[in-house]
Order: sequence, then structure tokens, then C-alpha cells
Amino acid sequence: MSNPSGRRYLRDLREYLAGLRSIGELVEVNKEVDWNLEIGAIIRRCYETGAPAPLFNSIKGIEKGFRVFGAPACISRQPSLYLSRVAISLGLDPRAKGSEIVEALAEAKKNKPVPPRLVETGPCKENLLVGEKMDLLRLPVPLIHRGDSGRYINTWGTVVARTPDSKWTNCANARVMLLDSRRMTGIVHPLQHLGQIHAKRLTWKSPRSRRS
Repeated sequence: MSNPSGRRYLRDLREYLAGLRSIGELVEVNKEVDWNLEIGAIIRRCYETGAPAPLFNSIKGIEKGFRVFGAPACISRQPSLYLSRVAISLGLDPRAKGSEIVEALAEAKKNKPVPPRLVETGPCKENLLVGEKMDLLRLPVPLIHRGDSGRYINTWGTVVARTPDSKWTNCANARVMLLDSRRMTGIVHPLQHLGQIHAKRLTWKSPRSRRS
């Protein structure tokens, strides 16, 4: 998807993977790997060497179809594509320099927000598991480091939280750890934004309840 600025904005992760593949920045790993430390070690090595981003297609003990993608923001060892993974994600040329990426991010703050458009269905709703069918342990969540307290299901994603009066919506990068088939957990520190929103929810009363 392009716009008047000439940038090609990605519509989903599939397009991002295709973009990386086209410039040699993605390698598919078809040999079986273990979610217990092995995946984390390989991804860490990619970050250290600038190797292509790995896409693991076969994970021990995990049913076929579930995959793991690593090192999406890693620098590249290809000289002309040093910051290509970040550049592509912003709709820039894969050869964009650091200064161009910073300028693009700064310019984006001036853009008007795009309102959401509600649709009946979409690719993200192709596989829905609800009720008793929901099982987080089906996902290939890795144990990344020896000594970690658990398997982290979210290390790169964004946690979105809103105050009960809807006056403030906060977006934050925060780690979320897998507890069991139904539960996840993360840090909700009282001095951080998530903790402040949580505190508001504990003390907030709706206008209706205040009138009563």
C-alpha cells in the first residue's frame, strides 16, 4: 500500500516477512527446534552477528502451523542494508539511513490519527478459539534465557490500557509471561502508567453508581 509520499506501508506481518525475504533478510528454519532455550539462543546469535531474521517453522512439541519469528529489529550484516528491517517496517527504502528513519518518525507525529473501520471479518479472525477451546499452551512460547522465571509470550508487543473514564489510553511495551493455559502476567508497578491506570480502576465509581 503506497501513499503520495512514495512510501509503501505494510498491511500486515505477512507483507513484512515477504519484504525481508525479497532482500535476503529472512531465513526459514525447517529443522525442528526446541522452545526451551534453543530458539532464544539462535535469535540472540542473530542479533550478535547481523544474520537474517529466523522464521522457525517446526517447534518441538507444538502442532504444525504455529511458527516463531525472531530478530525483527536486528541490524543487518549486509553493508547497504544495515537498518533495513526497521526501515521496511516504516515504509521506507531498505537502504534508508538512521537519520532518515529518525526524520520519518518525527514527521509521523504530525499526521492526523486514522479512525478505525469496523469490519465483519478479516485474516486475524481466521482462527478463533473461545471458551474451553482456548489454550495458551498451544502457542510456541519460548523460554528465552536460562534463569528466566518463565516463558515470555510478549517481549515485543504493545500493552494497551485505558482509564475507566476513557480520558486516557496508554500504550506501552511491556513483557508478559505465560502462567498456564488460561493466564498471563506482567509488571503493574504503581509508579508506572499501567500501575496508575490499575489504581484508578480499583477506586473508580461509574456516574451511575455515584448517583445511587
